[in-house]
Amino acid sequence: MEVPATGISLDTDFRLTDIAFDIGQQLKLEQEDVDKILNISRGMGANAKASTIHVNVWFGGISKAIGASEVLNHLDIGSEDAIFIGDSPNDESMFEQFEVTVGVHNIIKFLPTLGASPDYITAQSGGFGFVELAQALLAEC
Repeated sequence: MEVPATGISLDTDFRLTDIAFDIGQQLKLEQEDVDKILNISRGMGANAKASTIHVNVWFGGISKAIGASEVLNHLDIGSEDAIFIGDSPNDESMFEQFEVTVGVHNIIKFLPTLGASPDYITAQSGGFGFVELAQALLAEC
């Protein structure tokens, strides 16, 4: 194994379209090891994106945005009537697709690598950033 510090994610049994390597959920990998996983995966012809806790690896033309479009279509909701909030590079397709996007504060370190960035960034990171967005939306009701 070229990156002995990693392993598959705890939620592997629930994944249908990708494999996720743990880089920050139970294990804490250095960026150098994350880059190795990305490069090895891409060298094998796979798609690979890092999040704050996983490197997701998959084959074919699937993405979060494609899955989200299917759900929105099924619910008869247009993307203009939805907001997306994310935190990492694996959310890039969503930042590209949705008309209103939000990144929680920890997205800032990834901005230089993103082709599509969120429209707004919360002051708080992680779940606290989500709460910040929810409170702002509820205040408008």
